Amino acid sequence: MMRGWRWMVAGMLVGALVGCKSSTDADLSPRPVVKMNGQEYKSSGQAVSLPIDEALKSDPCAARLHAISGAMLEYYALHNRLPPALADLESLADFDQPLNFVCPESGEAYVYVPRGLKSPTDTRLIVVHDPVPHRSGQLWAILLQKPKGRQPAAMWVVPMSEGEFRAHTPAPAPPTRPAIPELGR
Repeated sequence: MMRGWRWMVAGMLVGALVGCKSSTDADLSPRPVVKMNGQEYKSSGQAVSLPIDEALKSDPCAARLHAISGAMLEYYALHNRLPPALADLESLADFDQPLNFVCPESGEAYVYVPRGLKSPTDTRLIVVHDPVPHRSGQLWAILLQKPKGRQPAAMWVVPMSEGEFRAHTPAPAPPTRPAIPELGR
């Protein structure tokens, strides 16, 4: 039964990574260009998202965060919520590739923000990020798009400038449901 869940989650991950997009005239508008490691990437006004193979090659931090984001998506699919702590993801790691929750550049643990950090211009939330900016002045973060309708949760590993990161603020706590009084008391 566990294998069935893994295949279902793997399918959801592939669907989230592949995505779909229709072409409109709005897509043809000029977008700012960002250079990373000598490559140019067009920005949509949100944090620039590198092609996954480029991100994994460009920085070992990106590779670690990508592995963490995959385990987080699997956890979300199984429990319909994020884990209480990153350590709760260890059971979802590949047998031969344990998860590592420490930034290879700074040697410090990644920062996990279960409620997320929200941006004034992006609906996605930062849920994990580097503890300090890298020598390049950028830091890596995992962005979460919560499920909407029939769309599953999705995650992106993105680099962002310190200024972009500082524009994020803690997301508000979800509304609590009022307690239902017990009958017969």
